Order: sequence, then C-alpha cells, then structure tokens
Amino acid sequence: MVEESIEQWAHSLKAQDSHSVCNVAQGKVWKKLFSSNCTGSGLYLGLSLFSDWFNPLKNKLSGNQLSMGIISLNCLNLPPRLQYQNKYTCLAAIIPSPNQPTMITINNVLRPIIDEIYELNNGLTISTPEYPLGRKVVVQVVTLVGDIVAAHKAAGFKSHSDNKFCSWCEVNASDQHKLKLGRPRTGQKVFRGCQPLERHPVRIQPGEAGNKDRSPLVRA
Repeated sequence: MVEESIEQWAHSLKAQDSHSVCNVAQGKVWKKLFSSNCTGSGLYLGLSLFSDWFNPLKNKLSGNQLSMGIISLNCLNLPPRLQYQNKYTCLAAIIPSPNQPTMITINNVLRPIIDEIYELNNGLTISTPEYPLGRKVVVQVVTLVGDIVAAHKAAGFKSHSDNKFCSWCEVNASDQHKLKLGRPRTGQKVFRGCQPLERHPVRIQPGEAGNKDRSPLVRA
C-alpha cells in the first residue's frame, strides 16, 4: 500500500500545472536531489526531520519546569493525508529532561541518525512488497522542521538572540526594526562556516556555527 500510494502521489504531482508549486516535491531542491537519478524502478525518498522540546508537565508555570524533546522523521513522498499519521512517523530519538539540550548535546543525538541516513544517500538494494527481488532505495533529508530555537540548534546556526540571528540573511539585530531583509546567505558561505576548525582556521566563539561541534546535517 505504501509504495503504491507513493507512486500514485508522484504521478498526481507530475500531472499538475508545472508553473505552480503546491508540494515540496515540485520544488527546485527536490528536483536537484532526485530528478537526475530517478531512473528505472528506483525508489527515491525525501525525509522531513522534526526537532522540538516541551514540558512533559504541561507547561504549568506555577509547577516544576522540565524540558524534554524528540526527533522524528516523516516521508515527504507520501500524500499529505498520510505523511503525518502516527504509523508513518518514525520517532528517531527522545532527548531526556530536565533541561533543553545544548548544541553539542543535540549534535550527539543527531549524529547516529544522520550517519545511518547518509549510508542511503547513494542507494541500497532492498526487497520490498512491490519488488521482492529488490529495488534501489535512495534516502535523503530534505527539510528541517522546528521552531527557531530547535531549528537553529539542529542546523548549527547562531542563537535567535545573537546579532546575526537570521538563518536566511545577514541582517543585524539592531536593524530588524526596519523589517527589511539583509544580504541573503548563500549555501556556499553557510557550508564554509560549518567546516571543522582544522579545515577553517578562523577563531570562532563557542556556540557559533563553524565550531568543531558542527551540525551533523552539514556533510562534506
């Protein structure tokens, strides 16, 4: 059923107006990651990685304040009606209380998850219900979902309270009242800033993107 739903949804998207975008699979990033390799019977899966934390005591300000978190994965190839159903959600990790994780902690939690997914970036032949003799399955993380605090920690960006707080542009905090975008960040510059210190010998303050505990989501 799952493979069939994925194939039907893919055909449905292809049949829609190419000038409009209603799903991530119609976007440029998705096409760049998968379109050139989508041949034969291969199954090319894009994952959404979600990270956030919450108070298990239901956020009662008058009571104890604890913070625990989760990291979950959802398959973006599924039609929207199925994507976020419990049975199609992978609870990849639970981040224990009592405090919110530091960037180092969340990197250590993320690393084994991303390492396993990374092994599937180039594809692996797997027997499936529709292809019992095996088909090539390629898996990549396409989107990172979470609020500002969680997303910045997981991706390795500076805190939302820092001077360079925006993950999309280089606007300064002192200029945010102008409600104007700064110079857009480029993928190359973000990636360069996340290189380990031995490759990028620039003094970097603890907690900044670019330290040796860079996000495992940034792969060389």
